[in-house]
Amino acid sequence: MKRILTIILAASFALGAAAQEKVRGNYLGCSVDGGLGTLLYTPANGDYIPGLGLGAGVEYSCFFTPSVGFRIGLHYAMTQATAFYNFKEVTYDLVHADNPYVHYDLNTAFDGWKERQALGFLGVPVEFLWRKRVSQWGALMAGLGLQMDLNTYGKYTAHEGKYTTTGYFKVLGYEVGELPTHGFDTKDADFESAIDKLPINISCIADVGLHYALKGHWGLYVGLYASYGLTNVVKRSAAPLLQLDASNAMQPVYNGTLASNEVNAAHLFRAGLKIGVDLGWIDFVRLPEDEWNSDIDTHEEDPEDNGEQTGDEEEDEEEESAEESESPSEDTDE
Repeated sequence: MKRILTIILAASFALGAAAQEKVRGNYLGCSVDGGLGTLLYTPANGDYIPGLGLGAGVEYSCFFTPSVGFRIGLHYAMTQATAFYNFKEVTYDLVHADNPYVHYDLNTAFDGWKERQALGFLGVPVEFLWRKRVSQWGALMAGLGLQMDLNTYGKYTAHEGKYTTTGYFKVLGYEVGELPTHGFDTKDADFESAIDKLPINISCIADVGLHYALKGHWGLYVGLYASYGLTNVVKRSAAPLLQLDASNAMQPVYNGTLASNEVNAAHLFRAGLKIGVDLGWIDFVRLPEDEWNSDIDTHEEDPEDNGEQTGDEEEDEEEESAEESESPSEDTDE
């Protein structure tokens, strides 16, 4: 990652050596980002490790003045999280499949259990922007706003660890195990399934970075970003992590962390490095040049640069010529 960033920055400096940050009001661009991308939650009986995530998007930025504007776009991001379990889960007062009058407690012991969640979100970010020129070739840019995230993909996998199920029957007064036909057995982890669509999330987003002017209308943005989900994206559930399906020969059913009683709240969180490329588009909004440093190139050419004279300068020269022509006649009369 460090090598890639070094190459990108070196290329931007080379291309921007003869370029200057222009007073443009509109930008159309695309970006990629990566870093921490996860759901923040705390398992009731396990440990949690956040995951890494990647994202990409397209965006349109419009500046009303050289310093203030807004941005809107589309962004897709992948996030990950992992939960670890080493505990005994007890589900009380279940009805046995063979005899509705027999009740038992299901004990499920997880050993070295690892469950990984992978989620995808399509977002619509809206930000207020602020920028300030810091050199001939770049400007500091910062944004703050909200993003609506729609969950488009979700999957959990559990392929590490093992579990042991036993049943405690009150009528017998002891615990029963090693009866596979009744669902009591020891098995290795082998579960994976889609995660039900999570509710729409609203995130607070912020980013700050440098915008480099390249040759022509191109520009490069390198900065940091962060977003935190304000919405709790999981619903409280009373379901255990694992249960036995009485209607299907007591086969195990794994509900997953996000659909069980292990988690009551989860929030989307992302932070990392963002790199974007944009095109300084047609200026629908004409920005006041006197509010930006005067030595920045604008779309309009200065008449003095192409040798043309303004009307006021031509009148001044005509008056000077007339005065010079009158001076010799006055000396002759004297």
